[in-house]
Amino acid sequence: SSPTGTATGGRGTTGTDATYTTAIAGRITSIGVPTTGAGYVANQTMVLRITPQNVTTVGATTTTTNTATDIENNGTVLGNNSFIDITVTIASVNGTGGITGITLPSTANILGVTTDAYFGNNVTQFGVAVQTPPATAPTTVATFSAGANCNVSSFTVAGGSGYTGAPTAITFTGGGTGAVLPSLSLVAMSFDYAIAASGGTGYAVLPGMQITRTVTFGGGLATNGLINTLDGSVILSESELATVSLLSLFNLVGGVPTIENTQMDYRTGRTFTAPVAVITPVPAITPMATVTVSGAAGTLGQVSSLNLVSSSTILPAANTLNGRGYAGPFSVTIEPSIATAPGTGAAFTLSGFAAPNANLEVQWNGTSAVAAPGSGYLLNLNRVPNLIPAGTGVGTVAFAPTTLTQTVVSGGTYKIDIVYGTGNRTQNVD
Repeated sequence: SSPTGTATGGRGTTGTDATYTTAIAGRITSIGVPTTGAGYVANQTMVLRITPQNVTTVGATTTTTNTATDIENNGTVLGNNSFIDITVTIASVNGTGGITGITLPSTANILGVTTDAYFGNNVTQFGVAVQTPPATAPTTVATFSAGANCNVSSFTVAGGSGYTGAPTAITFTGGGTGAVLPSLSLVAMSFDYAIAASGGTGYAVLPGMQITRTVTFGGGLATNGLINTLDGSVILSESELATVSLLSLFNLVGGVPTIENTQMDYRTGRTFTAPVAVITPVPAITPMATVTVSGAAGTLGQVSSLNLVSSSTILPAANTLNGRGYAGPFSVTIEPSIATAPGTGAAFTLSGFAAPNANLEVQWNGTSAVAAPGSGYLLNLNRVPNLIPAGTGVGTVAFAPTTLTQTVVSGGTYKIDIVYGTGNRTQNVD
């Protein structure tokens, strides 16, 4: 029969111990005759149907179930049956024709007799019934039992709760008289881990957070993703859990990250090691802008507009044009890209600041207006060739002599026009 096991240790005073059942595989080694019957004739054959079974008794109710839906040999299913039919020989009878001996067949490759068969999980007995009776009908039908020599082919764990660590011992009992019991030790155990925020204050913007964990161990696989504890639904897949920020799970209340829905609890799927939460604070992001200088070609000009540009690679550009994480309204300063360049007096008025909210963050919607255009600014300070309007003649000019070779004779005078171009800047321009 199948041994059963109990895991001890690894939990506190609450919870229950996990139990183990085993699947067995092996061979039928003998046929017993608990009641010999009468009227049998020696040397006649009959077919016995042997069925691996689990028998349980609860109160006055006894339930018998077949343990194998497919009898297998080394993983190969040999017929979709929960039983094995074996042709046996009545070896001897007593004076009344009662059976005193049964001989098993010796033909090679008889499943369950000369080759191992898979008998299923949690086998407590082998049911034996006559499928084809002998040629001479008995006057009293005998009863039969089966003896087997089996090994444990797999373990199944059931139950168990309240664990904070792996059980320290697993003890097996049963298996039949003289059985050598299996041994089993746990080298890793997976757990769920709750997701919560603690210890942080003063945030104006929610930090980023990713989680890494070990979901495989020695071929074992833990469950994936981030799970809603209430209904078991998967919020994020395993790949997302390690790459997607968990900002959507939290709100900021008075600068403190808090679970978004206080009626909901989140946990990781099973993991063999404690998850590592990587917190990435999002710094205050200052917006940047270019300005447009207007004026006639060849003259100095005035500032006419403010053009916001992305200023951060931390967040998508769409979220950084206006910046974020402000403690209050701010102003803007207009400066030429090169410190020695001319121009002065330009000013902008910024508006569209939202009042501080529960997250302690002041946000700006990007609204601006020219307060003073200033004067004396270079129109083409940041010009590059591919941005020069056609026909304006304004921008960088390459070195270009009118000719690269010249034939000369002694005493001759020659004139070569050379356009030196604008040269290379010694200071970078943003």
